[in-house]
Amino acid sequence: KARAMAQNLHDVHSAGLAVYAQAQAYLRWKNTDSAKMLVQRELPEYSVEDAASRDVYFKLAQLKIDFTGNTSNYKDAIAEVYNVMRDAEKYNEPVIMAESMNTLSAFNYDMDFLPAARSWAYKGLALTSGDPRFYKVTAALNLNLAQCYWWIGKQDSAVYCINRSIELSKRIENLYYLSTALRVKASILIEKKEYAGAEKAITESISIIGNVDGNMSPQDKLMVLASIYEHQSQFDKAIKVLQDGLAQDSTYKQVSPHAGNTVNTGGLQKLFYYKELAKCYQLKGDSKHYEEFLEKVVDGQEAFYKANSAQAIAELETKYQFEKK
Repeated sequence: KARAMAQNLHDVHSAGLAVYAQAQAYLRWKNTDSAKMLVQRELPEYSVEDAASRDVYFKLAQLKIDFTGNTSNYKDAIAEVYNVMRDAEKYNEPVIMAESMNTLSAFNYDMDFLPAARSWAYKGLALTSGDPRFYKVTAALNLNLAQCYWWIGKQDSAVYCINRSIELSKRIENLYYLSTALRVKASILIEKKEYAGAEKAITESISIIGNVDGNMSPQDKLMVLASIYEHQSQFDKAIKVLQDGLAQDSTYKQVSPHAGNTVNTGGLQKLFYYKELAKCYQLKGDSKHYEEFLEKVVDGQEAFYKANSAQAIAELETKYQFEKK
């Protein structure tokens, strides 16, 4: 309706924002193909040179990165990030630049390139200030840094960063960021062996994300809850949480009227999920199910790393720095 109204009014700017919203909705349903079609059709209508429509251009270009990243094709997604960052730098858009660096930080963290992930996060923070327009990206950058520090065992630094992210997420009332930050806080508390606090944080995280995602399975948060039970040697309880999450995810896709047929079931999130299940079965002593999920992990890793080699991604950064100079 918004698109039709904007077209009738010949309001190109509003039409672009309507397409942006529609494409986001498709992504929420994991219908990447439809989102991609909308953005690719609409993006050429806008130019970064036009100050009046530059905001729409950047929104659509960043969304294009999202649906590329959603398929775990980080090589292509990172190439798109560099394109956006190059334009943002040229037209002095520090928020867009910081958001791009946050995306690079998140992608590098996912691929286990921790030094690069931290480096991009700090580069992004260096562009921010106390201006409210930076609150959202500052919350995200601190969230990524907290995950990096948690992963390498520097829990005090992780606590500092995650508390900053939680504070900003509450200030801007962003439920998605707040839920994610509480999930990371729970992981940090697990490492500190504060299991009661961890369970409280992850339970709150799951409750909050339900207001955003509805019946979608919060698999990343369920993995943390399972990890709490695993650390307390409650393996059956952990396995039930994970299996229920898989079943919920399957049911959700079946009832979605917009769910795409090209959902990447071998994506990185599913890979982590299988790893956690394999670990739980191994600790329980169930070798049959351990081997079953270990095979899923091996197959998924082979496909993922083939598509996202460190060398290819390093070449993209070198190209960006060369063009910048």
